Order: sequence, then structure tokens, then C-alpha cells
Amino acid sequence: MSLLEVKNLCVDYEMRRGTARAVNNVNFTLEKGETLGLIGESGCGKTTAAMSILGFVTSPGRIAEGEVIFKGKNLRNFTDEQMRQLRGMSMSIVRQEAQNALNPVLTVGEQIGEVLREHGIRNKIDVEDRVDSLLEMVGISPERKKSYPFEFSGGMRQRVMIALAAIAEPELMILDEPITGLDVIVQRQLLNLLNDLKNKMNLTALLIAHDLSVIAEMCSRVAVMYGGFIVEKADVVDLYEKPLHPYSKALIESYPRIHGEKKKLVSIPGSPPHLLSPPESCLFAERCKKATEKCFRCIPEETIIDSRMVRCHLYSEEECNV
Repeated sequence: MSLLEVKNLCVDYEMRRGTARAVNNVNFTLEKGETLGLIGESGCGKTTAAMSILGFVTSPGRIAEGEVIFKGKNLRNFTDEQMRQLRGMSMSIVRQEAQNALNPVLTVGEQIGEVLREHGIRNKIDVEDRVDSLLEMVGISPERKKSYPFEFSGGMRQRVMIALAAIAEPELMILDEPITGLDVIVQRQLLNLLNDLKNKMNLTALLIAHDLSVIAEMCSRVAVMYGGFIVEKADVVDLYEKPLHPYSKALIESYPRIHGEKKKLVSIPGSPPHLLSPPESCLFAERCKKATEKCFRCIPEETIIDSRMVRCHLYSEEECNV
């Protein structure tokens, strides 16, 4: 049994001008100990899909359809209190903007201690010892526990976020662009830290990122999102060496290569579809160099090719029912 299984997940946002479907019929699984990467342009639905797992989608958003199965239980049937307990013990998240996620008027030690007490550690000495060990685990001197978030660099704030996420040694950790906006040296340090924690705790992780090199290093499998849909799922090596979906190929061609033959970077023309009024066709058709007449007539279904999933008319023999 998979640790996590997301089935036919659909998330809507009710707007004054109509309903925007931010996540559309999304399916994926996570096995114990693996890391799945979610990639795609901003606004494609990556973070919304991840927040749905944690039960963080609130008004004007709502899960319209689908199931989120964690350890055999459908989380959509859980109460708010049950989800709060689950988020504390079995699931956690490292957010992108640590400056916004941390409380500016509490020291980092107070914030970590507050979470520890929520997890049942009440003794003051035990709390202090655990705060020290958590800070040491993420490479911060315990002497800095009396510092406020604004006194830390961006990389150190992100280390505090990782410490908070690792408090209960959760089975599932969601990493929402955890190194975006940091310089490359700090990025490397945090990637090493995350890899160490993953191996030490046997963590299962969902990694959201724009950086293809980060996905390649951290993940065993990858899912490509576009316009709320997952358009391709594959092992990370297979996807990078031979992307099937034109959008996956365009993403890879737009990213610089350090090794191998140097190629001119190619941008993706146009913009993602407006989700308040999406076309009843392939959402990538307007930007796709390989689009055919069929691509403009109906939305492609999922097709399995050599254990890979791709949502593209180029690989489907089904006719449009229009």
C-alpha cells in the first residue's frame, strides 16, 4: 500500500467572475521513502495540490472532487482537529517564504518550544534540550535560540523552518520550493541538509520546485503540471533524457545545461491559459509547436506508455467526442 495516494483531485476557487479550477483530475502516489517532484510554471497548481493534502485549502478555495488517501485513510473524511493532529505528527511542510512563516515577535527558540509543547513535551528542561538538539541538527548554534527571525539570514531562517518541520519526525514532508531565492552556496548547503534528514528519518517527500537541477538531484520520480493538470509522470532520468509531452520538452530546453553540449536556450512562447475561462481543448495547444487540429477540439486523456503517463493527443488514438 502506498503511503499517499491522490485520486482524481479537483480544486476550485470561487471568484466574482466565475469558478477557476486550479487543480484538475490530478492523480499520483508516493511510496514510503521516495521523493516525488512537482514541476511547472507559476500558477500551474503545484502548491494548491500540495496544500490540499494537508487540508490547507480554505475559502474561496475548496476541494470539489477526489480523494487524498494517507496510510489507507481518506483525509477528506477527517475533522479539522484530526487534520491538525495529523499535520503535527505525521505530515509537515517547509514553506518557501520563511520570513513570512515565522512569527517576527518571538525568538526562534520560543517558536520551536511552542510547537514542542503542542506535541506534549511540557517539562521546561526537556523543551530546552530538544530546542538545542533541533537547532544543532540543522546547523545552527543553540546559542542563537534567543535571536529573532529578522536577525537571521534567509538561509538560516529556512533552516529554522526545516527544524520546525522535523520536530515529530513525520512520515511525509512537503517541500514547497524550499531553496528559492537563496544564493547558490546556501542552496547547496540546504540540499545537503535535506538529503541527510531524508536518509536519517526515511522521509517520504513531495518536492515542489522550478529548478530542474534540484528535481534531478532530490527526486526519483517527477510529475509535470500545466494548467491544473498533470501532463506527464515518469522516472526523473527518463523524463530528462526523453520527455514525451511537448511542454515537458519545452521546460527542459529552456533550462541551461552545465555539462554536455551547449545549446541555445529556447523560451516557451505565449502564456498559460486563464483558468476562469479555459478552452475545451488541450490547454497547451496555443503554445505547442506540434499541435494538430485534434488538439484544438478536445482535452486529451491520460495515456500509459512504457509505465509512463502522458496527457497528449500525440500519443492517443482516441477520437474526440465532439
